[in-house]
Amino acid sequence: MIGLAYAVPFAGKWSYSLRGDIGGFGVGSDLTWQVLTTVRRQNTDRFGWYLGYRAIGFDYEDGRGRNYQRYDLTHQGPLAGITISS
Repeated sequence: MIGLAYAVPFAGKWSYSLRGDIGGFGVGSDLTWQVLTTVRRQNTDRFGWYLGYRAIGFDYEDGRGRNYQRYDLTHQGPLAGITISS
């Protein structure tokens, strides 16, 4: 698996991040990948929230005849969450 991540703070308590990875290459799956982008606000030292978008892809093929399996999936959509740290 190969991945990259980028994060940059802006406007005080706000930050932007972009992360992606790709893997598989015929080991376990033919190809797997994901891209995730978020905008985050850190309200206090302990509490923050974020909004983002994520896309994940998975390509897998195995077997022959009646045991043949093939999955070529892509899942994508918005996300939201909170972060609480101690």
